Amino acid sequence: LNATCLDTEDAAATRSALCFGLGLDATQIGVDAEALTSLAAGMTKDQLFTTDDFVKIQTATSFRYTYAFGVGLVLLMKAVGEAQITSTGRGYGSREAPGEGAIDRWCADLNLRCASTLLRD
Repeated sequence: LNATCLDTEDAAATRSALCFGLGLDATQIGVDAEALTSLAAGMTKDQLFTTDDFVKIQTATSFRYTYAFGVGLVLLMKAVGEAQITSTGRGYGSREAPGEGAIDRWCADLNLRCASTLLRD
């Protein structure tokens, strides 16, 4: 939010409003995000995928994708050092060679069917 908000107070107010609108506890979201980001910072993707939360995602028979989940997943991709988040070579007029990005790989590894939605978001 910081890139699109006027200052840190504006970012905090926007974050709080988004959480309120989604029926989420902004304080708990912040605590959870900090804990998970700290945990992921010293891990590889494979190590992160062995944590309880990721095992639950991988083995879920029904998983509902949300925008908040997608944002968190991309932040975790960055935390473990993924360099190429989106696929290359997609889109009209693209001159890049086709290549798979972290979103495609992570969604496949986690048995998620939301890669195209996450790419769009």
